[in-house]
Amino acid sequence: MSDLASYVSQDALAPAHMFGNVSDDWAAAEIWLGEMADNSRNSSRETLATYRFHLAKLSWYCEQIACLPPSRWTIPDVKAFRDFLSALPARAISARDARAGDRGYTPFRKQPSPSSQADIMRCARDVHGLPWHRLPARHPHDIDPHTETAAAGHKPVDCA
Repeated sequence: MSDLASYVSQDALAPAHMFGNVSDDWAAAEIWLGEMADNSRNSSRETLATYRFHLAKLSWYCEQIACLPPSRWTIPDVKAFRDFLSALPARAISARDARAGDRGYTPFRKQPSPSSQADIMRCARDVHGLPWHRLPARHPHDIDPHTETAAAGHKPVDCA
Protein backbone atom coordinates (compact mmCIF):
# COMPACT_ATOMS: atom_id res chain seq x y z
CA MET A 1 0.00 0.00 0.00
CA SER A 2 1.33 3.43 -0.85
CA ASP A 3 2.01 6.01 1.83
CA LEU A 4 -0.84 8.12 0.50
CA ALA A 5 -3.33 5.22 0.63
CA SER A 6 -2.23 4.43 4.18
CA TYR A 7 -2.61 8.07 5.21
CA VAL A 8 -6.08 8.40 3.66
CA SER A 9 -7.40 5.16 5.09
CA GLN A 10 -6.21 6.10 8.59
CA ASP A 11 -7.70 9.60 8.36
CA ALA A 12 -10.97 8.32 6.93
CA LEU A 13 -11.66 6.26 10.03
CA ALA A 14 -13.97 8.11 12.39
CA PRO A 15 -13.51 7.68 16.13
CA ALA A 16 -15.72 5.01 17.67
CA HIS A 17 -17.41 7.73 19.71
CA MET A 18 -17.76 11.50 19.49
CA PHE A 19 -15.46 11.75 22.55
CA GLY A 20 -12.73 9.85 20.72
CA ASN A 21 -11.48 6.41 21.59
CA VAL A 22 -13.20 5.69 24.89
CA SER A 23 -13.95 2.28 26.35
CA ASP A 24 -17.72 2.77 26.30
CA ASP A 25 -20.54 5.31 26.47
CA TRP A 26 -20.24 5.64 30.23
CA ALA A 27 -16.53 6.51 30.01
CA ALA A 28 -17.54 9.15 27.46
CA ALA A 29 -20.15 10.44 29.92
CA GLU A 30 -17.43 10.83 32.56
CA ILE A 31 -15.39 12.90 30.10
CA TRP A 32 -18.46 15.05 29.42
CA LEU A 33 -19.09 15.54 33.16
CA GLY A 34 -15.45 16.52 33.64
CA GLU A 35 -15.72 19.06 30.82
CA MET A 36 -18.91 20.44 32.37
CA ALA A 37 -17.15 20.89 35.69
CA ASP A 38 -14.06 22.45 34.13
CA ASN A 39 -15.70 24.76 31.60
CA SER A 40 -18.89 26.01 33.15
CA ARG A 41 -19.06 28.77 35.69
CA ASN A 42 -22.55 27.59 36.68
CA SER A 43 -21.88 23.85 37.13
CA SER A 44 -22.20 23.41 40.86
CA ARG A 45 -21.66 20.12 42.65
CA GLU A 46 -25.44 19.78 42.91
CA THR A 47 -25.83 20.21 39.15
CA LEU A 48 -23.17 17.58 38.45
CA ALA A 49 -24.81 15.23 40.96
CA THR A 50 -28.13 15.73 39.16
CA TYR A 51 -26.49 14.96 35.80
CA ARG A 52 -24.96 11.81 37.29
CA PHE A 53 -28.36 10.73 38.59
CA HIS A 54 -29.94 11.34 35.16
CA LEU A 55 -27.15 9.31 33.55
CA ALA A 56 -27.71 6.51 36.07
CA LYS A 57 -31.32 6.35 34.86
CA LEU A 58 -30.20 6.22 31.25
CA SER A 59 -27.63 3.53 32.10
CA TRP A 60 -30.21 1.42 33.95
CA TYR A 61 -32.56 1.66 30.99
CA CYS A 62 -29.78 0.69 28.57
CA GLU A 63 -28.76 -2.31 30.66
CA GLN A 64 -32.18 -3.55 31.73
CA ILE A 65 -34.55 -2.60 28.91
CA ALA A 66 -32.83 -1.54 25.68
CA CYS A 67 -29.74 -3.77 25.88
CA LEU A 68 -28.00 -1.26 23.66
CA PRO A 69 -25.71 1.67 24.49
CA PRO A 70 -26.91 5.14 23.45
CA SER A 71 -24.14 5.52 20.86
CA ARG A 72 -25.82 2.73 18.87
CA TRP A 73 -29.37 4.04 19.17
CA THR A 74 -31.58 4.87 16.24
CA ILE A 75 -34.54 7.26 16.30
CA PRO A 76 -36.92 4.41 17.34
CA ASP A 77 -34.61 3.69 20.30
CA VAL A 78 -34.70 7.34 21.34
CA LYS A 79 -38.51 7.30 21.10
CA ALA A 80 -38.60 4.11 23.16
CA PHE A 81 -36.60 5.77 25.94
CA ARG A 82 -38.79 8.86 25.89
CA ASP A 83 -41.90 6.68 26.06
CA PHE A 84 -40.37 4.55 28.82
CA LEU A 85 -39.83 7.68 30.91
CA SER A 86 -43.43 8.76 30.38
CA ALA A 87 -44.85 5.50 31.77
CA LEU A 88 -42.34 3.52 33.83
CA PRO A 89 -43.15 -0.17 34.23
CA ALA A 90 -43.44 -1.33 37.84
CA ARG A 91 -40.08 -3.13 37.74
CA ALA A 92 -38.34 0.18 36.98
CA ILE A 93 -39.39 1.71 40.31
CA SER A 94 -36.85 1.12 43.06
CA ALA A 95 -37.76 -0.93 46.09
CA ARG A 96 -38.50 1.24 49.12
CA ASP A 97 -35.36 2.22 51.03
CA ALA A 98 -33.13 0.31 48.56
CA ARG A 99 -29.71 1.81 47.94
CA ALA A 100 -27.36 1.37 44.99
CA GLY A 101 -26.12 -2.21 45.05
CA ASP A 102 -29.13 -3.52 46.97
CA ARG A 103 -31.49 -6.06 45.45
CA GLY A 104 -34.47 -4.20 44.01
CA TYR A 105 -32.63 -0.91 43.59
CA THR A 106 -33.09 1.20 40.49
CA PRO A 107 -32.32 4.90 40.08
CA PHE A 108 -36.07 5.56 39.62
CA ARG A 109 -37.67 6.34 42.98
CA LYS A 110 -40.99 7.19 41.35
CA GLN A 111 -42.53 8.07 38.00
CA PRO A 112 -40.63 11.13 36.75
CA SER A 113 -42.71 14.27 36.30
CA PRO A 114 -42.92 15.71 32.78
CA SER A 115 -40.28 18.31 33.67
CA SER A 116 -37.97 15.62 35.09
CA GLN A 117 -38.50 13.53 31.96
CA ALA A 118 -37.46 16.54 29.87
CA ASP A 119 -34.38 17.09 32.08
CA ILE A 120 -33.33 13.42 31.74
CA MET A 121 -33.79 13.55 27.97
CA ARG A 122 -31.87 16.84 27.71
CA CYS A 123 -28.98 15.47 29.77
CA ALA A 124 -28.82 12.28 27.70
CA ARG A 125 -28.99 14.31 24.48
CA ASP A 126 -26.20 16.61 25.62
CA VAL A 127 -23.93 13.74 26.64
CA HIS A 128 -24.54 11.41 23.71
CA GLY A 129 -25.47 13.84 20.96
CA LEU A 130 -28.76 12.14 20.16
CA PRO A 131 -31.45 13.99 18.19
CA TRP A 132 -34.21 13.77 20.83
CA HIS A 133 -35.23 17.40 20.43
CA ARG A 134 -37.00 16.54 17.17
CA LEU A 135 -39.34 14.03 18.79
CA PRO A 136 -42.91 15.01 19.60
CA ALA A 137 -43.89 14.55 23.22
CA ARG A 138 -46.19 11.71 24.21
CA HIS A 139 -48.56 12.04 27.10
CA PRO A 140 -48.47 9.14 29.62
CA HIS A 141 -52.21 8.60 29.12
CA ASP A 142 -51.58 7.84 25.43
CA ILE A 143 -49.76 4.64 26.41
CA ASP A 144 -51.72 1.50 27.23
CA PRO A 145 -49.70 -0.20 30.00
CA HIS A 146 -51.32 -3.56 29.17
CA THR A 147 -50.00 -3.65 25.62
CA GLU A 148 -46.99 -1.34 25.65
CA THR A 149 -43.96 -1.19 27.86
CA ALA A 150 -41.05 0.91 26.75
CA ALA A 151 -42.74 2.20 23.61
CA ALA A 152 -45.06 1.28 20.81
CA GLY A 153 -43.72 -1.82 19.18
CA HIS A 154 -40.94 -2.22 21.77
CA LYS A 155 -41.38 -5.07 24.19
CA PRO A 156 -38.94 -5.76 27.03
CA VAL A 157 -36.07 -7.98 26.02
CA ASP A 158 -33.92 -10.38 27.93
CA CYS A 159 -30.50 -8.73 27.90
CA ALA A 160 -28.70 -11.79 29.21
